[in-house]
Amino acid sequence: MFSSALSEDGRVDRRCAHHFLASESDSHRCIDCVRKKKLHASVALDDAPDLFVKEDREDPLLSRRVRALLASLPEKPRMVMILRYQEDMMPEEIANILEMR
Repeated sequence: MFSSALSEDGRVDRRCAHHFLASESDSHRCIDCVRKKKLHASVALDDAPDLFVKEDREDPLLSRRVRALLASLPEKPRMVMILRYQEDMMPEEIANILEMR
């Protein structure tokens, strides 16, 4: 818009330049006004509702297959898998329990 205020010889048309500067000033005032307003309501953490977590349904075929594979393992490897992934034990704890050291 400011380039339209320039004539071919490089002189500035004062009416166009004034209009450009006035509109820029108005734009900045509007932006400042919006920034001062609270656009988002704040809620205390204690008052916020709990988030709903959707539980995924288990795939019964996969569950049966995993159980069958676990049952087919020898005793110690089966115990390692159960303690690690079902009981959430660390490898060091499992090694101590199963006396693998």
